[in-house]
Amino acid sequence: MARPKTGLPTKQKMCLTVSSEVRDCLERISQARQQSISEIVSQYALQEDKKLNRKQSREQTKGEKA
Repeated sequence: MARPKTGLPTKQKMCLTVSSEVRDCLERISQARQQSISEIVSQYALQEDKKLNRKQSREQTKGEKA
């Protein structure tokens, strides 16, 4: 039997090249958090994007005040 369609968009695949040390670190984090490496990388990217957006908005605010 076929699986029902969820309607969610298909996730894009990405190939990352990392050292064996980084791979080991990601695997340990993955096991400790009970999350996949993909989920961990996704969360990190979203957090960094938020930081970048906050920083850019602060710089724009400073530029408008000057």
